[in-house]
Amino acid sequence: AYEVAVGLLGDPSMGVRLAAADALMRLVDDVSFFPESFDAHMPEAMARLFALLAQARQVDTQLRVLNVVSVVMGAVGPRLAPVVPAMLAALPPLWAQALREHLLLGAVLVTMTRLVQAAPPNTHTHTHTH
Repeated sequence: AYEVAVGLLGDPSMGVRLAAADALMRLVDDVSFFPESFDAHMPEAMARLFALLAQARQVDTQLRVLNVVSVVMGAVGPRLAPVVPAMLAALPPLWAQALREHLLLGAVLVTMTRLVQAAPPNTHTHTHTH
């Protein structure tokens, strides 16, 4: 089921991709979800969700996709670590848009916070002042 949903996230039709995102959210937001069974699909799923996010023009569509991203991140927990660097790299354009579309700010901040929390220690640097 994950393979089908992730595959459809790459469909040319925005409607099909949104339906696939909704289906993926239902698959991972389920009591019978086992994160290890999703590991092989996670890099492609997250890449395609972020591509969908970048291509979405309506704020409500972007919020919908960010919600799917958030649910997936919550479901996989620390297993997200291998894809965090790529996801962090995709956030600056989204942040720039969120500054213009204030409804997105909260959702983008939540996503950024979760990504930083899930990042392996060597993914981001800390600056200390002495």
